[in-house]
Amino acid sequence: MSSTQDTVEKKRSVLTPDSQSLENVDSDPSKRPKTASPNESPSHSDEDTHSIHTDVSTISGQMGEVELNKDEDDASKKSLQYADSPDAYPYHINDPPTDRPVRVYADGVFDLFHVGHMRQLEQAKKVFPNVHLIVGIPSDELTHKLKGLTVLSDKERAEALRHCKWVDEVVENAPWIITPEFLDEHKIDFVAHDDIPYASVDSGDIYAPVKNLGKFIPTKRTEGVSTSDIITRIIRNYDQYVLRNLSRGIDRRELNVSLLKKNELDIRRHIKLLRDTLRSHWVSTTRDLRADIKSFLSVATTDYQLQHTPLHESSAPPSPVGVRIMNGINRWMQRRASSNNDLHSTSQSVASSASEEAAH
Repeated sequence: MSSTQDTVEKKRSVLTPDSQSLENVDSDPSKRPKTASPNESPSHSDEDTHSIHTDVSTISGQMGEVELNKDEDDASKKSLQYADSPDAYPYHINDPPTDRPVRVYADGVFDLFHVGHMRQLEQAKKVFPNVHLIVGIPSDELTHKLKGLTVLSDKERAEALRHCKWVDEVVENAPWIITPEFLDEHKIDFVAHDDIPYASVDSGDIYAPVKNLGKFIPTKRTEGVSTSDIITRIIRNYDQYVLRNLSRGIDRRELNVSLLKKNELDIRRHIKLLRDTLRSHWVSTTRDLRADIKSFLSVATTDYQLQHTPLHESSAPPSPVGVRIMNGINRWMQRRASSNNDLHSTSQSVASSASEEAAH
């Protein structure tokens, strides 16, 4: 920048005379420059003019480059949010390298890979402008020993991570506790994980050694989304998922379901099916019931009229009201029975004809 300012001062000295030169010109008229007439060209040559314009353009370009570099530095500082605010965390965070991609490492079980995992890896990928994200997966043996049973195997979990767009590299059989030797082996600059202390049998926070090295970058968890939450939902609705798989033809032994439990679920399934059928056919059932009630009332009314308007004279007293009602009910039941018999015989005839056709 100083060389640029010196060049500008030199050009100004050429174009603008100092006060001492002006005094000499005033005292000696012979040193005054000739005044150019309207038809005459300027006293300095075209080469000098071109040189001046070239130098001014060069200075302007250099000053523009300086301003551009300054803007890039400001943008870079804004992106390095953790390095700009070291006091925001109780541990020191190193400055990232600027001459190559920053190698960030994120480890975890990543069972039932879900949106919470994806958002955590996205944060790790975007923590610096240029990041190479490495994800570590511990083996099934180590995970089952230190954390518990997983739904997916280590191979399945690693394959799921390879299909995540934020992940650049997957390390299988990763250690449970990160060591300086592991960091050096994979040339890891930072380790990204949520800031909640992760305790183990030997340590209150397995990431404490990484924090002491200044290589820990905190990420934020997605509330309400975790593998444990998903498994809890499945256990809460266990019977429904078992019924669904049984209805799809999966054997009960593959689901680890006893015969007694299967029969219980079958009864519940049939009750649910009946309830759903009644709900879906409620309109037709109501219509049939209304027709039956009308039929009963018509039969009872006919019986009542016959009792009060006999076709021949009789001295017998009319039947009591209760008897008349019972007679009407009996006639209605006889009509229902005959209609049911007709329906049953019709269905039997259809079934027999269908079996005969199948035999032929």
